Amino acid sequence: SACIFLDNTILVNRADSWGLIDYEGTKIGDFFIRDLVVVDNIVLMIWKDDSMAIYSSSGETLFVANPEHKFRSLIANRFVIIDFKSEYKRLYDLNEKKFCSEPFAEVKSLCSAIILYPDGLSGECYLFNALTGEIEEKYDACFWEVFPTDDVFCVYAIWVYKNGECGVWMSSETFLHQVTPTEYTQINVDSNLIIARKDGCGISYEVENFPKREPLQPRKMGQVISTKNITPNE
Repeated sequence: SACIFLDNTILVNRADSWGLIDYEGTKIGDFFIRDLVVVDNIVLMIWKDDSMAIYSSSGETLFVANPEHKFRSLIANRFVIIDFKSEYKRLYDLNEKKFCSEPFAEVKSLCSAIILYPDGLSGECYLFNALTGEIEEKYDACFWEVFPTDDVFCVYAIWVYKNGECGVWMSSETFLHQVTPTEYTQINVDSNLIIARKDGCGISYEVENFPKREPLQPRKMGQVISTKNITPNE
């Protein structure tokens, strides 16, 4: 009833199920499936029990689930969160075709940022960069808030805490960078204004909106347009 033409394969739909065939008509993998996700050159097939298989658009097998696996999500068109019978989670790297993390109790994905929790959501965590495939930093705790920038685009502000001090990262589908160092006692984010406080006073960071794409020049820190010392009452 429907076809999606990829580089070297065709996704076909029949009776509300999807399958992958090549241009000679040869079936690839299990034809009858419940759901699928297509992201660029990645075809993710999901079965009724949330197990899965992942193929490239050329039909190359990138990952095949076994009974102990359960799919969670696909991030940055590269990393997949896999549940192991809900006992723990691991990250699988589709580029390298291997698991790239140790087991974690919980995993949260925030666009290009992945937060890995060894002992649960209330404990310490690792900030994993899905664009580089590397851990940026280990923190005592973190929390986040989403900020829409228009009707279809948004970024996450991620507050991170280490040794009693606070910092902020920004994450979208295309970038992850640190806006303020982890050296403040309190940070408030509102629109394009960030107010960071410590030692009874603070500094306001006026950021040129929350950017919609990675800056042309590589950087760790957010681009600060101006700063101003503020009193505790401001």
